[in-house]
Amino acid sequence: MASVGNILIEVCVDSVESAISAVEGGADRLELCANLGAGGGTTPSLGLLKMVKQAVKDTPIMVMIRPRVGDFLYSDLELEVMLEDIRTLRDYGIRGFVVGILTRDGRVDIDRMRKIVDEILPLEVCFHRAFDMTKDAETALRDIMEIGGISRILTSGQETTVVQALSKMESLYNLSKSLTDHGVWGLTFLPGSGINAKTLPEILERLLPLGLREIHLSAGRWVANGMVFKRPNMGMGLGGESDWGIWRTQRDMVKDRPSSVVSKTCRDDFIIKWASMMIKRSLPGQRPRWILVSHKFCTHLGALIGVYYFPIHALPRPTIWLAFASWQLSCFGITIGYHRLYTHKSFRASLGLRIILAALGTAAHQGSIRWWCLRHRLHHRFTDDPLHDPYAATRGLLFSHVGWIFFKPIYGRLNVIETDDLDKDLVVRVQHRYYHLLAVLLGFVLPTIVGYLWRDATGGFIWGGLVARVLVWHCTFLVNSLAHWNGLQLYTDENTSRGNLVLALLTCGEGNHNF
Repeated sequence: MASVGNILIEVCVDSVESAISAVEGGADRLELCANLGAGGGTTPSLGLLKMVKQAVKDTPIMVMIRPRVGDFLYSDLELEVMLEDIRTLRDYGIRGFVVGILTRDGRVDIDRMRKIVDEILPLEVCFHRAFDMTKDAETALRDIMEIGGISRILTSGQETTVVQALSKMESLYNLSKSLTDHGVWGLTFLPGSGINAKTLPEILERLLPLGLREIHLSAGRWVANGMVFKRPNMGMGLGGESDWGIWRTQRDMVKDRPSSVVSKTCRDDFIIKWASMMIKRSLPGQRPRWILVSHKFCTHLGALIGVYYFPIHALPRPTIWLAFASWQLSCFGITIGYHRLYTHKSFRASLGLRIILAALGTAAHQGSIRWWCLRHRLHHRFTDDPLHDPYAATRGLLFSHVGWIFFKPIYGRLNVIETDDLDKDLVVRVQHRYYHLLAVLLGFVLPTIVGYLWRDATGGFIWGGLVARVLVWHCTFLVNSLAHWNGLQLYTDENTSRGNLVLALLTCGEGNHNF
């Protein structure tokens, strides 16, 4: 992968030989197709994918889904072919799919693309150059954002080459930023067509300050395949070089890496944009949730004041144990109950255990089981998508930590999240209905009563209530934020999730979630 000051290079290939040449030339990612030289590429075979994976091993691969050459208006049967191809190919270690469907009037087919995206997720989705065939690029961009789950758009800016469309590309970058307010992350553009060593400097100077971080190359040409005998006046219907030649990626054409022509100014602009991601504002239309802001602020303020006047060294030992137990048990309620049991259904639990875990999670003051689970399932369905992931790390460290709680959400895809299991669970229904009362009783009143048993009700309230709430908040919130920014990606780098050892110890394993 390319780093800051460098550009990720994606090369489209349609053979094992081309894949090897592309990687040897320095390609960071491959787009795998069939029939690349004739008609722009179609869906590759499973055999080709397996052989390319074996040949280039760790190089990320995006697979094209296109049942035929020609336009991008597909019949119902063709749509089923596309869905079946996705189901067949997605389990072979690929990064994602490249796909696009249009309507008769030249717009993005939102309904059909949603079916495609839902089938692909959580793998990456790139909307390919069908984008360049739409009637209006800005309308197409808005439609793609409405679909959700699409991470990039491959485009030449609706011109023959990217260089011819630089002004329009600038407009698209600016529109994307204004619609999502997520800087260089989230939905990105992948410029492709006519990019080479001569055109690259101008492209970088114009687009890198706007968020360009990857480019798409073909880097190929027709070459003779060694046939000695060629029957006169015969061919396979396409004519020209495609009848007797083969399309091959040229290693030397890939080697002209853009890092050598990236100016210092562009690199500085890129770094500034990256740094700005540490703090991001809400999406347009989101308003602060003042009740939650007040709740979190007052709890933190009360904890700080309480710790100042009742420091830990002055506490009775039972109060210290109460604070630790209140912190850890409510943390278990979130990590084991809300997360593992109710969100991911990782195990089955008896009614008694479900009630205990629900009570412990309620004491953590992180919302009802139903509220929490729906948003976490949405997070896993649209990980890092700034429009649909409630606490997308791509919107900034502070936003993914606490900022997402403070703004009224705009959840356009909650309709795709399963809720039947939550709706049928009696414990979930009762807890959701009486959540606020139960949260006060279990989070603040109960620790105060327990502290009163050894005549330290104040210590019980401050340390078992306020301080324990703050600790459980930040330990679990760090899984949303820090564990997406710092740590190891031992299993995959397809999203921002990481394994953070220190956080894993604090949360009994939850911070180690890149697996």
